[in-house]
Amino acid sequence: MPLITLPGPVEIDECMISAKIKGQHGRRPNPGTIVFGIRCRSTGLVLLFPVPNRSKETLLPILIEHVEEGATVISDKYSSYVSRNNHSHIVDAGYQHYFINHTYHFVDPVQNYIHTNSIERTWRSFRSSISQIKRSLSQEKVVPFIDMFKFFSYFNNDSLYEVLLQMMVVVISR
Repeated sequence: MPLITLPGPVEIDECMISAKIKGQHGRRPNPGTIVFGIRCRSTGLVLLFPVPNRSKETLLPILIEHVEEGATVISDKYSSYVSRNNHSHIVDAGYQHYFINHTYHFVDPVQNYIHTNSIERTWRSFRSSISQIKRSLSQEKVVPFIDMFKFFSYFNNDSLYEVLLQMMVVVISR
């Protein structure tokens, strides 16, 4: 049973965390790590998972485990989510699925709630939380960065202070 199950609507996307190659000098960085993300629009919670590949066999079980059945899922038109003839693999898993083709639009011109801007903004924040030098980390070494990013995205500065006080009370009471 997962620790967190998100209600709909959720946005899903995947990104590659890797170092930028400037010039042809020095040692080449690791190829990078693929991270799959689920962002709930109603709660603002973000779940990030390092994955070995972007196949539907890898991504759909994570979605099924962490999103309530029947929820609305919004994604881009990646082949793991949608086939070439616009058949949705996510609908087959029991969800409502809306997708946007980024070749033509980033926000659907008719239904403006169909977009992946929130999860794309999450990727920008996540990448900026990792220094340029450390972006070529292996999958095992990226996990602490993911955990730290999720922690700080769950708590703002005020609630973080309250959590710290509660942790100190627990430690002192032992």
